[in-house]
Amino acid sequence: MNKPRKKAATAKKSAQKPKVVAVAKSNTIKGGQIRTAVQKKKLIEALEKSMGVVTTACASLKIDRSTHYKWLMEDESYRNMVQEIENVALDFAESKLHANIAQMDTTAIIFFLKTKGKNRGYTEKNTLDVNATFRQDLSHLSVDELEKLIGEAE
Repeated sequence: MNKPRKKAATAKKSAQKPKVVAVAKSNTIKGGQIRTAVQKKKLIEALEKSMGVVTTACASLKIDRSTHYKWLMEDESYRNMVQEIENVALDFAESKLHANIAQMDTTAIIFFLKTKGKNRGYTEKNTLDVNATFRQDLSHLSVDELEKLIGEAE
């Protein structure tokens, strides 16, 4: 009967030993960089919730908007995630536009045709004719004066 007790005691001792968790440390990753990575992840989540509205997302996390724009310029991965959120928001808006068109909303139809139907002539154009004739008699000018005018025009 001692043997089962020994096994139970051994099992109890091994259960009491703290587990060793391997943490990879690199000389290039510092605490500030980890904190920044966490903030970026949280801001991406906030941007998803706000449909890409930067002011709303930043305000919810108390992160300055300029920080977002700095990350956008410096971090390609972050920039790609933000662009994907912007695409999703645009897709959502387009789906709502199409729903309004299906409901025969004249304003939505006109907007769609002005933006997507340009190549079919659905545009409003203001044409201004700027063709004019300007004539000036330069026969009274000397060769030097004419060369000076030509030099100024170039």
